[in-house]
Amino acid sequence: MDIAQQVPQHPRVRDVLGDQCQRLFFEYLESFDDNEKKIMIDELCQPQRSTVLINYRHLSNFNDRLARVIQDEYYRLLPALSRGLKQFFREHLPKIEMEAEKLERFKRTVLNDKELYVAFSDVQMRYKLRNLNTSKMGMLIRITGQVIRTYPVHPELVSATFICSDCQMVCPDVEQQFRFTQPLMCRNPVCNNRVHFALDLTRSRFVDFQKVRIQESQSELPHGNIPRCLDIIMRNECVEQAKPGDRCDFIGTLIVLPDVSQLSMPGVRAESAQRTQGSDDKGYNAEGVRGLKALGVRDLTYHLAFLACHITPAEQTNIETLLNSDSKKKRIETMMTDKNLFANLRTSLFPTIYGNDEIKSGILLMLFGGVPKRTMEKTTLRGDINICIVGDPSTAKSQFLKQVAEFSPRAVYTSGKASTAAGLTAAVVKDEESSEFVIEAGALMLADNGVCCIDEFDKMDPKDQVAIHEAMEQQTISITKAGIKATLNARTSILAAANPIAGRYDKTRSLRHNVNMTAPIILKIIVLLNILLLFQMSLLDQNWGGISNIDDETLDDNHSGRQILTTRDGTLMLIECTDEMFELLSNTMKTNSSIDDNNDDNELQTGFQLVIRACQSFYQSKIISNDKDLSGIILYGTEKNKNSFDFNHIYILHDLAQPSAERIIQLENLSNKDTYKKTYNDLFGLTLSKNYSLNEALWTCSNLFANSPQRLTIKRIFIFTCNDRPHGTNIILERQAKQRAKDLNDVGIQVEVFPILTETIKKFDYKKFFQDILMLSDDELELRNNQSPTGRLNELLKLVYSKEHKKRAYCTVPLSLGKTSDGTSLQLSVSVYNMVRPCPKPTKIKLDMKTNMETKLVTKHYLPETAEILMPSDIQYGIDVSNRRVLFDADEIKAIKKFTNPGFEILGFKNLSCLLPHHYVKPGHFIYPDEKYIEGSSCLFNSLLKKCLEKNMFILCQFTARRNTPPRLVALIPQAEEINKKDPNERLASNGFHVYYLPYADDIRTLPKNDTARLTDDKVDLFKNIIRNLKFKYRPEKFENPALQTLWRNIEATALNKNKPEEFIDLTIPNIENQNKKIVEYIDEIKQTIFPPDYVMGITKRSATKRKAETAATSTSSKKTKTDDNIDVEAAARNNLLTKLTIPILKNYCKEQNLKASGTKKQDLIDIILQHLAIN
Repeated sequence: MDIAQQVPQHPRVRDVLGDQCQRLFFEYLESFDDNEKKIMIDELCQPQRSTVLINYRHLSNFNDRLARVIQDEYYRLLPALSRGLKQFFREHLPKIEMEAEKLERFKRTVLNDKELYVAFSDVQMRYKLRNLNTSKMGMLIRITGQVIRTYPVHPELVSATFICSDCQMVCPDVEQQFRFTQPLMCRNPVCNNRVHFALDLTRSRFVDFQKVRIQESQSELPHGNIPRCLDIIMRNECVEQAKPGDRCDFIGTLIVLPDVSQLSMPGVRAESAQRTQGSDDKGYNAEGVRGLKALGVRDLTYHLAFLACHITPAEQTNIETLLNSDSKKKRIETMMTDKNLFANLRTSLFPTIYGNDEIKSGILLMLFGGVPKRTMEKTTLRGDINICIVGDPSTAKSQFLKQVAEFSPRAVYTSGKASTAAGLTAAVVKDEESSEFVIEAGALMLADNGVCCIDEFDKMDPKDQVAIHEAMEQQTISITKAGIKATLNARTSILAAANPIAGRYDKTRSLRHNVNMTAPIILKIIVLLNILLLFQMSLLDQNWGGISNIDDETLDDNHSGRQILTTRDGTLMLIECTDEMFELLSNTMKTNSSIDDNNDDNELQTGFQLVIRACQSFYQSKIISNDKDLSGIILYGTEKNKNSFDFNHIYILHDLAQPSAERIIQLENLSNKDTYKKTYNDLFGLTLSKNYSLNEALWTCSNLFANSPQRLTIKRIFIFTCNDRPHGTNIILERQAKQRAKDLNDVGIQVEVFPILTETIKKFDYKKFFQDILMLSDDELELRNNQSPTGRLNELLKLVYSKEHKKRAYCTVPLSLGKTSDGTSLQLSVSVYNMVRPCPKPTKIKLDMKTNMETKLVTKHYLPETAEILMPSDIQYGIDVSNRRVLFDADEIKAIKKFTNPGFEILGFKNLSCLLPHHYVKPGHFIYPDEKYIEGSSCLFNSLLKKCLEKNMFILCQFTARRNTPPRLVALIPQAEEINKKDPNERLASNGFHVYYLPYADDIRTLPKNDTARLTDDKVDLFKNIIRNLKFKYRPEKFENPALQTLWRNIEATALNKNKPEEFIDLTIPNIENQNKKIVEYIDEIKQTIFPPDYVMGITKRSATKRKAETAATSTSSKKTKTDDNIDVEAAARNNLLTKLTIPILKNYCKEQNLKASGTKKQDLIDIILQHLAIN
C-alpha cells in the first residue's frame, strides 16, 4: 500500500466570507453576455495572459455590497475570486457557442495548466503616498506616483512542490510568501526529515515578478518636505508596463513584507562570559552566550509595499478621450479652421505673464516638437527643440519654466546649481535586498519624451554640464559603471534659463561673453543641434498708457496695397584676398560689359578694388532702402587673422551690424586707386600661403549669424572669388567646405558666389568645386557657366542686388474655383506680389532739445470732467444717428469690419476686349502658385492659365487681401512666359496672372459729352509728325525720384563729411532745347494754321469755376508767371476783351501805368484802363 495514501489529512478552516464572495462573484460573471464571455476566453487563450480585468464601477452597479466587501478585504478575498472565476469557466464553458476546437484548447491550456487571477480597473478610491499606513492594508485602493527606479524581471516561486530526500515523499502546494519557504517536516509519518528537501521545478508554479519604485509627484508634495517613495510589486501582465519617468496609476493593495535585507547583514562575533564567584578553588560557573545578537542573529523587521494588479498611465489623454462628446469634437473642428489658432494658443499658454510673445511662441513650438527623421545614411536627426532663455533678473524666466513643468504631462523641473551629473542623467545604486547594481533614473531620463526644465543653467559646474552633452546632441545617456554598460534614452527637450554675467544683457557683446557657460555647451546648443531659440529680455519699461491699440485691422486699412517690411535681413560679404584678386581685371570682362564707361570703372583696376567699392555701394543702398538690415565683411586669405576661433588667414573686417558712416569711409579708403595696396598691406598683410580653409571661413560666418544680437529672417553669404578651385588638390579641405555649405543650407543660410576674372584667370568653372557649394543641378550649372563675366561696378552691383532682392509675398491667399457636388470648396493657394511699391521719405524722428534723445509718443485717454485716465477696456465707440447715439462693443466693431475671408473668389470669365483703359484704378499685383499650403496648386494654376491664354479671357474675381479689409473687384489678366531672343538665358516675363483693380459702379463718373469740331486731315498729320519726332524709348528704371535722391545725397554728404553732395541729374525735367530742335519747323505752321490772326497769346476761354480757382490761387502770390508777361492788355482793350483778363493782370497794368482805380472790383479796373486809353 502506498504510504502517501496513509498520510493523515488535517481539516482546513473554512472561510465563510470567502465562500459567499465566491458565490456572488460567480453570479456576477453569469450576468455577462455571450460576446463578453467570448472576449474573455480569447484573451486568456493567449500564452502571456492569465488575468481577467473587471470594471469595479460595473461590479458596484451589479452588487454594491459585494463591491464594498472586495474593496475592504481585497487581499483576503483574492484567492476566492480566482476560484470563482475558474468555477465559472468550468460550468459555463459548454454553454458558450464557440468553435469546438477553441473550447477544447481553452480547457486544455487554461483550465488545466494556468492559474487564473482577477484584477480591477476604474477604482475611485485614491490615496496619496503620504497618507498610506497600516489601516489601509489589504484594501483595494489606487495610488499615483512617478517611477524613479525599475528592477529587472525575474521568475517568482508562488507555489512549490518539494521531494523529501530521505523517503522521496512528494510535498505539493507549499505556498511561498515573498521568500523561499520549505515544509516544516516531511508528510510521511515514519519520516522525521525537517531539513533535506529538493525542489521539483516541473511541478512548481512560477510567475513573472518585477519591482519598481515610485515617488510622489511634485504637485502633491508639501512645501519643505522630502518626497516619499514606495516599492511596487507587479506580477504577470503588469510587468514591463512602467518605465522610469512615467506617471502611473497603480490599482492594488498595501501589503507588509519582511525586511530581508536586515537578515543578510553581518553580526558581531559571539562571545561567552565567565563569572568568578569568590576566591576559592571550586571552579567557575559558565554563564553561556550573552543574547542572540552576539551570534549574528538579527531581529526580523517589516516594511510596507504595494501589490499592484492593474497599471494605467496617469491622466492619459488620447484622441478617443478628446472626441468622446459632440461638443468637444465641434470645438476641435472650430479650432482647426481658426486662422489665429497659433496666437490663441500662445496667449492661453501663459495667461499670467504679460508680453514676451516671441518667448511664448518658442516654448509653444518646443511643446509641439518636431518630427525626428532618419536619413538614407542611417543618421538620426532629432525632432526635439532646445530653448535657452537668457535675460535680466526678475523677468519671469523661472515662471516660464515652472508653468511648463506643471502644464506638460511629462516634465521635470530642476535647478542647475543644486543638480549633479548623476542627478541629471542616471545613477548606479546597489539594491538593499539582492545586493545587485541597478540604474536609478535622473532628471533627463525621467523627462523622456517630455521636457526637462533646468533653471539657473549658467550656475552649473562645468563638470556637470559635460554630463548632458550627449543627451543634448544624441538624446541618449551612456553608462559604464559597476559592470553595467547601457545606453538609455533621453529623448527630451531642454528648456533652460540663464542670467547674464553682469546682471544686464549687453547687446554689443556676443552670447558667449554674456553668459557664464563653457564654449562646448554653447556650440552644442547652437551649432551641432542647429537650432536654438535665444531671446533677450529687458526690463518692462513700457507704460500701460503708452501701449498702442493699433492691430492688424488698422494696418490693413492704412497700408492696403503696400508691403509692410517688419523683418530684418543679414548679409555677410566673404572676400577672397589672394594674389589674383590684386591683378588687373580681365580685358574680356571689360569688352563684354554693356555699361558705358564712367569714372568709377576707370579707377577700379583690380578685382579687390571692384569688390570693395561694390560693398561700399551696397552699404549706402542699405541705409536708403532698409537701414535695419545687418551687414558685415570677412576677408580670407590674409596674413593677419582676427576672429573668435583664432583661425589662420581669416580677418573679420566688419562684424554683423547696421551700416554706418565710419564703415563706408573705411571702404572708400580701401578702394582708393593710389593707396589701396599700401593700406591693405598695413592692415591685413598679403600672404603667399594657400593653406587657408573655406570651411573655417564659412564657420566664422555661421558663428556671426548665431551671435547676432538681432533676430534675422533671411541670412546670406556672398562669396567674391576669382579661384574656381580654392583648395587645389587638397581633398580633405574640399570635403570639409562642401559639408559646411550643406549644413548652412540646412539651417536656412543662403550661399552665393560672384566670380571675378583677372588677366591670368580667364574662365570660372563652377563644376570644379562650387557646384556642390551652391548645390546646383546640371541645368543650373550649364546656365551659370554660360553667363558672361562681369568687370564693371554697375554690373556687379546689379548681380548683388538681384541675389539680395526681397521676394516676399504681399500675402498668400486661397483662390476659390467653386464647390464640388458634395459641397467641398475647390481651392488652390497663390502668393500675391507687388509690382510697384511706393518708396516714401524716411519718417522724421523727434528729439529732445536738451538731451538729443529720441522722444516717444504716448497716447492716453482721460475724462474731461475728472481728468481720470481711461484704460483701453473703458473706451467704447459709437456713432450719432438721428439725434441718437448708438454704441458698439469690440466684437461688434470686428463683425462690422469683417466682410469675408481673405482670398480670391471667381465670379466669371470675360474677354480681354472688355477691359478699357479708364478701368485702371491703382497699381495692381502679380500672383503665382504656392505649394506651401495646398499641394497641387501649381498644376491647377498652370492649367487655368493655359486655358485663359488660349481663349483670350480674363478672370473676374472678388479679392480680399487681408482680414477686415473691404473686398475689391479685380481682373486676373493672364501673362505667358517671355524669353529674351538675344539672350535665351534671360527671362523677360514670368507666367502668371496680373491683378488689375476694377472700379465699382459707385466709382464711375458720368462726364458731359462735348461735341468738339473735327480737325482736318492735314492738321492731324501735322501733329502726328510732332509726336513722331518727340517720341523716345521709356524705361521706368532710369527715372529716379528727384526729391528722394536729393534728400539722400545731402544726408550722405553730411554723414560722410563731404564738402558737397554728389550731383544728381534730374531726368524728369524735359530738355527744351533738344525738343525745340526736333519740332522747330512745325511750330510756325501750327500757329498759322490753327490760331486766328487776332489771337492774343495767353488769353483763353475759361469756365467760371476755373477762373475763380485761378483767381484765388494767384491772389496769394505776388510773383508773375511767364504767361502774364506775354499778354497785351492794350490790344485786348481795343478788341473789347478786357473782361477775359484776370484781376491780377489788370492790377499789374494799372501799377505799371500809375493808374489809380476808384475801387478794387474788376469793372473799376476796366473803366480806368479804358479811360486811360481813351476808348469809349
